[in-house]
Amino acid sequence: MNYTTLKKLGFVAIVGFLLLFVVDTFCPIENIIGIPCPGCGMSSAFYHLIHLDLNSAMFFHPLIIPCLLYFVGIGIAYLRYQSFNNKPVKILTIIFMVALVVVYVYRMITIFPEYPMMYNNDSLLGRIIEFIN
Repeated sequence: MNYTTLKKLGFVAIVGFLLLFVVDTFCPIENIIGIPCPGCGMSSAFYHLIHLDLNSAMFFHPLIIPCLLYFVGIGIAYLRYQSFNNKPVKILTIIFMVALVVVYVYRMITIFPEYPMMYNNDSLLGRIIEFIN
């Protein structure tokens, strides 16, 4: 990994960390429009997974295991090709993104607005609508 890549990763990490303190969450989509994003619950799922609670992990986001496999897969592809711009990474990314959208739509139909896919009443859009009414 070269210095430029490390600088970019460091920048993303710092922005993410600051975002946590500025908006009190990693999900700016939920804070702006109020509805959960496709990755909503992934960090909670990861937390439960590392504590070996698979049922809770799957409750918070059913794609936690495929997500980890996706990152392992693109990591292996990167090590082999020394680039993320290769066919295996593109195929894995398309498959994972399609799965993410399908699971998101399913969860929005079957779970929203119940826990863990709740509506954020304090979102920017929610406050604007409340102000107008």
